[in-house]
Amino acid sequence: KYVVVSGCSFSASDSSNLPKSGETYGDVVAEHFGAKFYNLAESGGSLQCMNRKILEWSGENKDKFKDILVIVGLTSYRRIEVWNNKLDNWYSTSLFFQDPELYWSKILKVDWSEEERKNYFINFYNDNAQIIIANNIIIGLQSFLTLNSIDHIFFDALAPPNKGWDNLISSENWYNHPEYKTMMDFTEKNRDMRMSEEDFHPNKKGHKYWADKLYEFIKHREDLI
Repeated sequence: KYVVVSGCSFSASDSSNLPKSGETYGDVVAEHFGAKFYNLAESGGSLQCMNRKILEWSGENKDKFKDILVIVGLTSYRRIEVWNNKLDNWYSTSLFFQDPELYWSKILKVDWSEEERKNYFINFYNDNAQIIIANNIIIGLQSFLTLNSIDHIFFDALAPPNKGWDNLISSENWYNHPEYKTMMDFTEKNRDMRMSEEDFHPNKKGHKYWADKLYEFIKHREDLI
């Protein structure tokens, strides 16, 4: 009865450079089932953001667990979510570490200097640590969904998988396209499926294609059961 999507801009419809609400792959999958759609995706969202939003939504909708399909379009593990006291909200640092003169930095009122941003990476950022954090999030989220008998699908939207603990991460509900490594790999290689020559976000046609592939994957799992 309910389809819930969490992801980044490859799943969202919260920006003028993205397809409108009603045109995303989540919308189309929900239409296949005649289900109500909840889009929790956020442009620039990190894995921490996706995990938090699913848990927050679930905490408010425990009565719906047996009727939910959760779809997670995973983003790059390099994104980090932080709490901003000035704005009293969560934000992903994929936006924070851009040039202060760029659009998003001005909108978010983040005025870190180049030196401050550099010092953050020198003192706190480590790629291997981010992979471990990403694995923790994926394992934890899969465990939560499985323990609560919530049907779910994961797929790689923005970056290829970097699963360091394959024996702990379940692949049973992980959609892998037979030709493309990620959703972004799909749009990079198919000009007519993306927003523009320079913008690799999937357009309405690209979302429809991806939704149909996800639906085929779901039906195939059901046939096996």
